[in-house]
Amino acid sequence: MDIDLQILELVCSRLCHDLISPIGAVGNGLELMAEEADQELLDDARRLVEDSSSRAAALLQLYRSAYGNAGNQAAFGVNEAVKLAKEAFDANRLTLTASAPAGVEWPAGYGKLVLNALLTVSEWLPRGGTLSLTAENEAGFQVAAEGQQAACPKDAERLIRLDRAGIEVSAHNIQPYLTGFIAVRQNYRLTASQPAAGTAILAARRAA
Repeated sequence: MDIDLQILELVCSRLCHDLISPIGAVGNGLELMAEEADQELLDDARRLVEDSSSRAAALLQLYRSAYGNAGNQAAFGVNEAVKLAKEAFDANRLTLTASAPAGVEWPAGYGKLVLNALLTVSEWLPRGGTLSLTAENEAGFQVAAEGQQAACPKDAERLIRLDRAGIEVSAHNIQPYLTGFIAVRQNYRLTASQPAAGTAILAARRAA
């Protein structure tokens, strides 16, 4: 299934939006270090540079696999996806737990779908909370979001099914749409549900 140029532009916009803040903070910290003589302020500036550069590096690693070809490699499985997601979520008041069988040879692209599913569901926790990934085998997996105001937006529920009729796709809601494309390419069907208040679930099942 082809992705049109607009979708690629929106993904780039999202990536740049997320990177501007930590990279800008690095610049601010370096500027402060060049102008300040007070040791306490210099130490604060150094911590700002270190924290922001680590954040930018984590995001670049995340997006390299989520949006780039690195996530399509056979070596990129569930464990690798979880590791990248945890590093990125640490700054967003999100806790990620994962359960997956050991010794499974995940099909190429499976880890990329898992990573994008995690990114999608993380947006369903506007006040922070917990993400729980349960991967069975190549037959499918589910990601559960639990927290205050956890919910799957109606637009997101439709966009993961690639139903964009009447929806203006933007950099703010491109993630579920992109995840839907990746699922189709990997021959998976995505469904969203909200079994209880404060809980929302995204499930992926291999299509027959």
